[in-house]
Amino acid sequence: MQTKWFCMFVILFTFATVPFSYGSDHQEPDRVQDYGFSYMADETLRVIHPDSEAVFLSFLTNTGTSADTYRFVKRAELPTGWGSNFCVGQMCVIGNTLNYPFQPAQTETVTVHVYPSGLPGEGRVTMTLRSLGDTTQEAGITFTTIAQVGAVPEPHAGSPGNFRLWPNSPNPFNARTIIAFNVKGKGLVTLRVYSILGREVVTLVDGDVLAGLYRVAWDGRDQQGNPMPSGVYFYQVKAKNFIAVKKMLLVR
Repeated sequence: MQTKWFCMFVILFTFATVPFSYGSDHQEPDRVQDYGFSYMADETLRVIHPDSEAVFLSFLTNTGTSADTYRFVKRAELPTGWGSNFCVGQMCVIGNTLNYPFQPAQTETVTVHVYPSGLPGEGRVTMTLRSLGDTTQEAGITFTTIAQVGAVPEPHAGSPGNFRLWPNSPNPFNARTIIAFNVKGKGLVTLRVYSILGREVVTLVDGDVLAGLYRVAWDGRDQQGNPMPSGVYFYQVKAKNFIAVKKMLLVR
């Protein structure tokens, strides 16, 4: 009799501990999508000679934690005979629209070229971009070019005689920022990051480069790969007869 009751108890306990399984209607909660971007330009007005080319640099960063695609739209209000185009990263567009995918923390240079073709005048190019993940997020920058005979002709970007260091983007930054610089010709170039006390943190570039535009990423780490603390840092590009320094802010 005792054996019979023991068996009934084991059977009841086994049934009571069978895990409950959800039916086919059960669904995991949707993953939260986080969209955001930063779009900024170094300058928006250029006064050039009609035989020159106006080159505007801006920087777009996906500041969200989700991958996104941005739609770029160019609207040009230019005198007859002028031309323009734009590039996102290494992709250049002759037309007016481009859809470009971005991963989280990805930064790309957006370059606008305006060609007066020897004709004096004033023109504007507006770059508008919209997040396709969150269509309520939209931004635009208008670039103005004034071509006048009295202006000094400028070399085209990447050609000899044009050496420049641009502000890093994004700034302030958390995980990664992009430093862009243009060199005038083949030669030794160094790009280093320094602490606010003047101590060298990391060398990003040290070698011979050709003329052109370069974009270098810094992930906020020192030469040994250790993460640096929040604070102000300086980055310096140095070449023959050229030194430039700018400031950036790392926020952890």
